[in-house]
Amino acid sequence: MLSIVGDLPAAVTPAATASDRLALRAAIEAVECREGAEASPRTARIPTGWPDIDRALGGGLALNSVHEWFGLHESAEASGRVEQGGSGGVEQGGSGGGWLPPLTILLHLAHRATMHRAGLVVWIGARCHPSPPAMPRDLLSRSLFVSCDTRDQRIWAIDLSLRCAGVCAIIADASGLSMAESRRCQLAAAAGAAEGNGGALPLLARPSRERAHLSAARTRWLVCPASFNEHGPGWSIDLLRCKGVRPTPEDARRWVVRHEHATGDVYLVPESPARDGAAGQPPQRRTA
Repeated sequence: MLSIVGDLPAAVTPAATASDRLALRAAIEAVECREGAEASPRTARIPTGWPDIDRALGGGLALNSVHEWFGLHESAEASGRVEQGGSGGVEQGGSGGGWLPPLTILLHLAHRATMHRAGLVVWIGARCHPSPPAMPRDLLSRSLFVSCDTRDQRIWAIDLSLRCAGVCAIIADASGLSMAESRRCQLAAAAGAAEGNGGALPLLARPSRERAHLSAARTRWLVCPASFNEHGPGWSIDLLRCKGVRPTPEDARRWVVRHEHATGDVYLVPESPARDGAAGQPPQRRTA
């Protein structure tokens, strides 16, 4: 059992001071860091191929742990059409209205998973189905596309895939995921490893409006469009949460990656435009 050494602020209420809230947040992050410190050396990881991000993560994205990726944008009109509850009703307009999962990023990470693990990549929900011509041939040959008519079907497919011994990665539309379902996904990922599948990489895409929702995910990421130049489109990537890793300054949790049309590579921009405003400068290429 873990215990917190030192003084903690009284229970945070609406009247609590800002310093109390900051102290409580620091204490929680310290506990999460200690929880991950023992497991970290034994945790199998998939390197992202982006050195700075891999260093921040302790070597890459942890297997058997849920990683949430918040989508690019959504319209106000679409936000009003969010599906209600989890009763399993037919979804309107795909999966919860106008948002876009960061498919280029997820494609890159799925391809990285196939380089390190055997098994299939399962794409759950039409919103997360990439265009086959845009996929590397070796990734396409190991991909399974699952179409779902309802939110509950997507959650069921995620849970089943996480427990399957023949799966190395799951990329899924997880819009509308509740805290209980998020915990269920995390438990399923751990159970799949215990049953001998060697570990899968769950990458769950969610709309940005759900950032405030509680979640059991190990990491949470926000992807936003960055500048487009002659090299191709770019995205800023913010690490919102990383359990088991010592907290770092906010500006050290933000990076920019770019997709090069000519080669298909997604590479890290060394001097991040999100930090220094150098969005127009040609990046030094780092192949993923």
